[in-house]
Amino acid sequence: MKLSISKRLSISFFLFLLIAQGCSHKMATSKREVLFEATDFTAENQFSGNIEGPAFDKNGNLFVVNYLRDGTIGKVGMDGHCELYVTLPEGSIANAIKFNSHGDMFLADFPKHNVLKLDTKTMELLFCWRKIWARQMESN
Repeated sequence: MKLSISKRLSISFFLFLLIAQGCSHKMATSKREVLFEATDFTAENQFSGNIEGPAFDKNGNLFVVNYLRDGTIGKVGMDGHCELYVTLPEGSIANAIKFNSHGDMFLADFPKHNVLKLDTKTMELLFCWRKIWARQMESN
C-alpha cells in the first residue's frame, strides 16, 4: 500500500510530536548534586589494623579499641583529637566496647576469651566472667 505524500507528512509530523512530547522534560546533566562528602575525622594511622567496636558513653564521648597499637583504648574528642584512655593487661586485645547504666566500660578481650570491666570513675580494670568461660572452654 502506497501512501500519498500528504499522509506520509501527517504521519511524520504526528510521530515528531509524540517524540518531542516524550523528550520535553529536562534532561539529566552529567553533574550530580553532592549531598554528602565523607572526610577523615581523625588523623591517619592512629589505630592498629584491629580497630573495631567503637562505643559512646552516656556523656557522648567516643571510645575506640586499639588506639596506636593493639591492647589499648582511645578516646576521640569532638574535634577528632585522640588520646590514650587505658592500656589493657599484657596479651589482652579488645574488639568491642559496651557501657552499663553506671558508666562502667566492658571490653571483649578476644585473645584471652575474657570480658574486662573498667570502672571509669576509679580506672580500675577487673576481669569478669573469666571463671565461667574457663569452665565452658574446658567442657568443649
